Amino acid sequence: MTEQKSLEGKLKKIDRRGWTLRPYKLWGSDKPCPPRLVVNVYKGCEFAHKYCYVKRCVKPQKGFRAHLQDRVKEAKKLGLEDVLVIVSSSTDPFQPIERKQKDSLFALETLLSNRFSVLVMTRNPQMLLEDEYARIIRNPKLYIDVSITSLHENDPNSIFYSATTPPLNETYASIKKLSEIGKYIRIKIEPIVPTTDEIKGQTKEELDEIVRLSKEAGAKKIISKTMRLNKDMPNFMQDKLMGYYLKNGVEEGYGDIMNHTLSYEIKRRLLTPVYEACAKYDIPFCACVDADVFAGKTVSCSFEEEK
Repeated sequence: MTEQKSLEGKLKKIDRRGWTLRPYKLWGSDKPCPPRLVVNVYKGCEFAHKYCYVKRCVKPQKGFRAHLQDRVKEAKKLGLEDVLVIVSSSTDPFQPIERKQKDSLFALETLLSNRFSVLVMTRNPQMLLEDEYARIIRNPKLYIDVSITSLHENDPNSIFYSATTPPLNETYASIKKLSEIGKYIRIKIEPIVPTTDEIKGQTKEELDEIVRLSKEAGAKKIISKTMRLNKDMPNFMQDKLMGYYLKNGVEEGYGDIMNHTLSYEIKRRLLTPVYEACAKYDIPFCACVDADVFAGKTVSCSFEEEK
């Protein structure tokens, strides 16, 4: 308990003047997320999935590199080198702007050279196989989460559509190559969206296929959670789903963020196809913030070094 309070104190100190390296928002809640730091490299996201809450206007952050270097020095002075850093939790580090800007590459090199463990969250793992990233990709402290929400991300008629997300077969080919060189890769199937009269979410067969392809490509774990609705979601998503969420869910908060989430029974129904597919293909399943739905039957999202 004393050690935990000490870590909380250090995280509060580094949170006071930070916009590059800062505590991950779920730390301190009652959700199953270990203490972590996060770097969101860019503002906005060019992948612009129809359902996503992240703004479409994309730009680099002025002074990002110098500020990140200062924050890394501060984190090391506080003794936070053992806290894993997420790059990025809300905007993709490998969206098209990265080809010109290279701020994500700079962030990864800076963090890894200072002996931080880093978890990359991306929809575009292909970029990690390009020559410029060769000097970091084999670092054992670099982990990779790849988001594959639907089989229909390239279908303009789907709510999961993105005009710029790479084709799924290319994504899985990249996952296989990364796995073959020894990278620890997890697949994030999130959010799971309910099917209503207004919206078509993922089907049981689709979720099964995502898990199967992920296992065949060499992924080591599946992570999934149900959709939360909040004021930052696209208006058409709120218009089509808010009534359903108000009728079948509750309001929950993380700090200053308020979300509408579905009832325990509906979350369980939506996640059960993922749970069953993971059992079928023998791959560990983490239900993230919905872990209580399965009462201890899923694994932790933590890495071994975080336990």
